[in-house]
Amino acid sequence: NKVLVTLLLKNYNNFSQNRNTSLYTLADTIYPYDKFQPSYLELKGLPYIYISPEKVEIFTGFYFAPIFYTFKFSNKITHYIISDDIFQLLYFTKHFKAHISEHVYYEFLEFGYCLANKTLINNVHTIEPGEKLVIDSNGLRCKPIFPYEFLNFRDTKEEIIEPEELLELIFNIIREYVDHLKMKKIILIPLSAGIDSRLVTSILYLLGLNNIVTYTYGLKDTEYPVAREIARMLGYEHIFIQYTTELFQKYIREIINNLPKFSQLFISPNIQEYIAIRELSKLLFQKDKYNPGECIIVTGDVPNLIVGKTPPHCVNNINDILAGLSNFFPPYPKSLIKTIRDYVIRLAAKYPYVIGGSILRCYEIMHLRERYYKFVLPLRVLYRLFGPTKYIAPLIDGRIFIPFLNIPWSIRYKRGIYKKAAFKLFKDLGIDLKDPTKGAITFNSFREYLIMHVPLRFQVKFVKLFFRRYYQLPRDACNLHKYYPEILKKSLYERKIKILPYNIKCASEYLYKRAPRHFIAFISLATLLRYCQLFT
Repeated sequence: NKVLVTLLLKNYNNFSQNRNTSLYTLADTIYPYDKFQPSYLELKGLPYIYISPEKVEIFTGFYFAPIFYTFKFSNKITHYIISDDIFQLLYFTKHFKAHISEHVYYEFLEFGYCLANKTLINNVHTIEPGEKLVIDSNGLRCKPIFPYEFLNFRDTKEEIIEPEELLELIFNIIREYVDHLKMKKIILIPLSAGIDSRLVTSILYLLGLNNIVTYTYGLKDTEYPVAREIARMLGYEHIFIQYTTELFQKYIREIINNLPKFSQLFISPNIQEYIAIRELSKLLFQKDKYNPGECIIVTGDVPNLIVGKTPPHCVNNINDILAGLSNFFPPYPKSLIKTIRDYVIRLAAKYPYVIGGSILRCYEIMHLRERYYKFVLPLRVLYRLFGPTKYIAPLIDGRIFIPFLNIPWSIRYKRGIYKKAAFKLFKDLGIDLKDPTKGAITFNSFREYLIMHVPLRFQVKFVKLFFRRYYQLPRDACNLHKYYPEILKKSLYERKIKILPYNIKCASEYLYKRAPRHFIAFISLATLLRYCQLFT
């Protein structure tokens, strides 16, 4: 009598239903067993929606399949509207005329997504990854399922988990999917020169799966040679999609038009794989070689939660953010600094035993919550371009995460447990090849060599030679630093309208000094704001 719930679902199927309850699962994800309970899904980190007469429970999983919600009061009844597509929710609630908060789109531009549970639209929220939303007669509340906070900071010489034990755990998790994978005609694996996709491919190889096609995209002289050799040694078909200026120009307009759909108004789309997926779709499906329904995509996505990260990276990231703010007029830095400060204060209040006087630990939690659980979403949306194709990321599993919760990122990184486990397997298979994109010389290592081995009078000449070589190297495996500015021109300057409340020239100069993801965040925001203007 007090609560009304409306569910608007596009990407969920009714998995099971009886007289009183219903369980909905994500349509494009494989669930390993035919019979399971919500508690099992929470352990694995798989999304679900559970409905009973007493309550509604929604878990977005660790993959992060976002759910959006808003609410309104009418005649003493609280009406909650929930959807897995923000545009469906907005059309239903007529919320498009809502004001877009200024500091939200500042943080979107800086981080590439809205922090916490915010979206660009006021009063429309998203369930944070790893949390469960519960609605009952008492109203709405969010319950944390996965502990973002570290259970106990300790620096011990004892291994939390041995590399062999971790490898066995990953084997058992992937083995759960084998029966489903064998029923598919084709298993598509995006194979890079890195560790994660190679590990998944190797384990599937050892489990006896031979219906695998690997693909690599980007520049020909970066990750492709290693990925091709790995596929050859394992006996799998390999497809390479070379990124060129001509190919990028072919899809620029299409990418821009799809930005709002891919962003869901809260995150910057990871569009670097868009061209590869479109080209691969033509090669495999439009020539009747395969049916999309007979295909499954298996990715090696894995967050830094397992690999770890060195503290200086976190510190540099914070300093980089604050330094970048100086390119904009005062309201921008004040707004974003307040956002970060408020966020850390909330973390300190929520996890007082974690802080220990260290802002770095707060930042680790923030970075984990805000990036490494959200970054998988854009790929999931892109893979839906294939049609009725299933998608799994087996390395993103709660059972793999839990053993690493007791040690800080820096110690995980130094121990290298995950890397040791992977390369032990690679060595046995003869595919322990180095990733060429990770071996580029850095200025710091070059400077150390210079000071130790080169006479002072020749050091200036050597620095010039270094920078000449450094700037000739591609800054990323897909040359996105070259292509993203082209999208920027077409999405902004051709329209000749002022979308953002600061100097476009200043922002453009700022972006040219930044990583490629900042381009797409800027473009996404501009496109989204323009898109919203059409409804106001």
